[in-house]
Amino acid sequence: MTRFTHKLSDKIKVSEFTDNTVTDALLQGALVTPAFVYDLNRIQQQLELLSGLSRRTGCRPIYSIKSQPCEAILELVGETLHGVSVSSLYEARWARERLGASASLNLTTPGLRADEA
Repeated sequence: MTRFTHKLSDKIKVSEFTDNTVTDALLQGALVTPAFVYDLNRIQQQLELLSGLSRRTGCRPIYSIKSQPCEAILELVGETLHGVSVSSLYEARWARERLGASASLNLTTPGLRADEA
């Protein structure tokens, strides 16, 4: 399954297509470009590898929001990994709203108080 995240007027729309229908979707206008395209199956495979690593070693993998601040990916990551890495107050609040208080929030930035996140 390939998932597309694209902007539709003022809202973000997430569409899913099988690999065989991606070209058809583009040709028929079902996918608004520009779009960020990612392979849902590949992301899930990688998350399963990280989850297995965590079980075997006790490490706690986290996701860097700065690498890809896509809410759909954050939802997948939030179900598997132990938390996120953020570098700003905005990212910290955004992650906390979506993942809840139980997720680990790793902040790397100067001058931010704990009560601001």
